[in-house]
Formats: sequence, C-alpha cells, structure tokens
Amino acid sequence: MQQQKYINAKYVITVVVVKTTYKYRAYPSKEQQAILDHQMYLSKEIYNLLLEKSKEYYKDAKKTLTQYRMDVWLSQIKRERPEFDELHSQVLQTVLLSLNEELYVVLHDDNQNDATGSQRPSVVGGCH
Repeated sequence: MQQQKYINAKYVITVVVVKTTYKYRAYPSKEQQAILDHQMYLSKEIYNLLLEKSKEYYKDAKKTLTQYRMDVWLSQIKRERPEFDELHSQVLQTVLLSLNEELYVVLHDDNQNDATGSQRPSVVGGCH
C-alpha cells in the first residue's frame, strides 16, 4: 500500500494506492496449444527479421533506428510474407517495441562490450 499526501492551502489530502496482482493459469487444449505455438513461432520470426534488418541498417548508416523506420520495415515484411497477417497488430507492435528497447540498451550500454569491442548477444523474452 502506498500513501501520498497532497497539501493544499486549506486541506491535507491523503491518497491511498493499493496494487493488486492476480495470477491465472491456462490449460489449453491440444488445438489451442498448437495455435499458441504457431503464434509464438511467427512472433519469433518477425523479431529475428527485424533484428537482422536493424543490424544491416546500423552497419550501413552507422545510425540507430527510429520507431517509425522499424514500423515501415514491419509493413514491408508483412507485404512480402502474408503469413504474418495471422498475428494481431498489437502483437506485432509489442514485438517491435521489445526489439527497439533491446537495441537501445545494447547500443547505449558500454558495459556490454567485451575486450574485442564487439557486443555480447543478449536475449529478451526468449525471442531469439
């Protein structure tokens, strides 16, 4: 429980914030499990394709990517590979954001460089 006090000229206001978490466990059928596995596979594929394009862009332009540029690439990949239409747009955006955050951390963290100056591979959410 978190308490915050706001003091006004006439009143003292106390706000109590209660954070509640719930855990759910799913027991999918074999058919549902196959669908979930396929969705995870497609998510991993799109992540790796965008990672590859990001590395090429950084190698060629020596610039980091913008969110807009990655979104344009995502649209191009979807046109080239129609199987990605099966993924919901929010899933695609989540994959994109995850990759963007990971690239930011890798490119801006000097502690991740080893003695040779190359970056260590890292894994986010098991998407590699």
